[in-house]
Amino acid sequence: MTPQGNDIDRQAAEWAAKGTDLSASAQAELNAWLDADLRHLGAFLKANAILVRIDRARQLPAADRAPASVLSRRRLLLIGSIAASLAVIAVGVDRFWDRTHEDVYATQLGETKLVALSDGSQITLNTSSKAIVRYTTERRGITLVEGEALFDVAKNKARAFVVEARGIEVRAVGTSFSVLSLPGRPFEVQVREGVVRIERPHAQPFLLPATKRATIGPDGAVTIEALTATTLAQDMAWQSGHIFLQNRTLASAAREFARYSRTQIILDDPAVANSTVTGLYQSSDPVGFAKAAAISLDLNVDVKDHEVRLSHKGP
Repeated sequence: MTPQGNDIDRQAAEWAAKGTDLSASAQAELNAWLDADLRHLGAFLKANAILVRIDRARQLPAADRAPASVLSRRRLLLIGSIAASLAVIAVGVDRFWDRTHEDVYATQLGETKLVALSDGSQITLNTSSKAIVRYTTERRGITLVEGEALFDVAKNKARAFVVEARGIEVRAVGTSFSVLSLPGRPFEVQVREGVVRIERPHAQPFLLPATKRATIGPDGAVTIEALTATTLAQDMAWQSGHIFLQNRTLASAAREFARYSRTQIILDDPAVANSTVTGLYQSSDPVGFAKAAAISLDLNVDVKDHEVRLSHKGP
């Protein structure tokens, strides 16, 4: 670690030790320090993560945790803001934690969640999604158990950032990409910035650059599509609680809204189901979407508890 890196870690440790109950002037000073250098945020998150891990380790059963004197000494060294001690603590606690713990993050139906990781990376989970984080000194491993997630990865060439889902691995160093893994749908990787490497069982790995989307079907067939900046923004509308539909059938729209709400859109008539719509809609409001579609397509709309039915108007 360079002297400059040591100094950043020392300052991060000092801020972490102060906790969250800061005066207005201290909070302003912290914000200014975080904004001054991208590395500051990563170091600050790492220092806080170490404190959290130590506190969690204290709560483990006595047979599983390190001696209290060791944990107390680690916290004391961190609070003392000695950069070298921070590095020792980080290695020691990470090795201990690698053997005893994994972080699990999940969202409920209609919920999104932003997760800040200890290295400065971030995960944004879409509705009904679950991710397991396993960090070691050599690898930053994420398992996307189900759902959809956006990964904004902090650069670290020494520790690969690997997302695994359905037996497929997506590797990145410093980039921004999303992964979609839903039952009954093709596997999708979409890259906003940088390049990722996609590895599959019994197939040659391939690189996927920025503004590209790879779709992998159940038979392993890969389709790569170029995306415009507008398309990228539209596809990520879920981050702000919206769904963008571009010439999508009502049947497809109904399936999409079902990911976010218990209220189901019912389409009994195939002709109605195959009608197309375009627009930006609130993902949590299938009733509002159905009413807008009914006006646009001259349909009847019937709203009941957890159900909205669209049908052709009678004679």
